[in-house]
Amino acid sequence: MIHPFAVDPGLLAYWSARAPFRFWKTQFELGERRVIAGHPSSKRWKQQMRDTLREIGPNLDETTATRAAELFKLFSQDCPVLDRSDAFDGNKTWIENAIAAHLAHPFRAILAVQAGSDEAAVIAAVEHPPESPLWSLPPDGPMARTTAAMLGRLDTMLRYATRITLVDPYFDFHKRRFAEPVLEMLAAISSRSGKPPIRVELIVSEKPTAADGSQLDAAAHRANCFARSEGGARPFSACVPSGLPMVVSVVRERARGDLLHDRFVLTDVGGIQFTVGLDATTHPWRRDGCHLLDGARLADYRSAYVEPREFDVVDSWRLGAVA
Repeated sequence: MIHPFAVDPGLLAYWSARAPFRFWKTQFELGERRVIAGHPSSKRWKQQMRDTLREIGPNLDETTATRAAELFKLFSQDCPVLDRSDAFDGNKTWIENAIAAHLAHPFRAILAVQAGSDEAAVIAAVEHPPESPLWSLPPDGPMARTTAAMLGRLDTMLRYATRITLVDPYFDFHKRRFAEPVLEMLAAISSRSGKPPIRVELIVSEKPTAADGSQLDAAAHRANCFARSEGGARPFSACVPSGLPMVVSVVRERARGDLLHDRFVLTDVGGIQFTVGLDATTHPWRRDGCHLLDGARLADYRSAYVEPREFDVVDSWRLGAVA
């Protein structure tokens, strides 16, 4: 759903012209399906972009130099840049290093000044849009309500986001169809090759009763988290990967406030809204709507659920070390 692209810092010189500037300045904004993968790391990529800006600046007219500076600010401060941990050989070119990184942990594509490589993932990006099937993205329609389908849609977020919030007001720790997909998400986060997340939070709602008549108030949520679940499976708390900075928060609606109903995965890389929920089903014909949030809606929902919150936290507990 969100696809990582490595971007050659040298492209800044070409994207600062009027027509390319208008196109490229919107391609990697928060809420878009394409995101910049910081190679070899977010910090070093931004420094390489800064070095490029200093190098080309004296040769640009005032208007073009202003556009170059705006692009640099956009890419270095406003757009999400995935923080990879790629090896980088100073004796090789940026492209050569990016290809090596791609073979270890693939990008969707490597955007370069020239294709000029045997590696198919390297595409020329001076023109806009690039003439390559790798730039065109597959459509995101309804998905099967399976754990594998959810993990596929969330892959980039789980691999790179530093703050991850899972929201399912109807989550039930006792039921395996809820617990298993979320535990697989936590396993994917824990096993990623780059830097670990700062915080992972699961937000559930205090409900007087569940659909089957069982209690789902704050006390019941806490008890179910630490008790054996449906079918005698291990407790949810015992299955959370060791050391993952995990928090569970039980929240309550405020008087005249928003309803706790929709389900989300909200991160600093992007956000997804699910129509049905974060639970899986064994019925292959059942599907779920899965919608990428644009930047404005993502900011709005993060304000509601993450900071400062529009709901009252009635209980919370840690399942790992939290920064």
